[in-house]
Amino acid sequence: DSDDHLMHSWDEFKRSFNTVFGEIDRMRKAEDEIFSLKQNNRPVSAVVSEFQRLALETRMNNEALFPLFYRKLNDEVKDELCK
Repeated sequence: DSDDHLMHSWDEFKRSFNTVFGEIDRMRKAEDEIFSLKQNNRPVSAVVSEFQRLALETRMNNEALFPLFYRKLNDEVKDELCK
């Protein structure tokens, strides 16, 4: 409809589009990032911080997040946790 206000303003169109589709994209991007996250040479605190940020965006429940987080840690850290 050419009288639609969204057709007159690119900014308004983008705002409306992101309202409808943006959250889904953010959630999927966060899921991709959380699945590929690795500790590598970083301290555990850095991994915890990044994991928590991403977890909030995915809206996954704690039952799903706990084993996922555990897998992100280096083996040496896992060994210490088991002690």
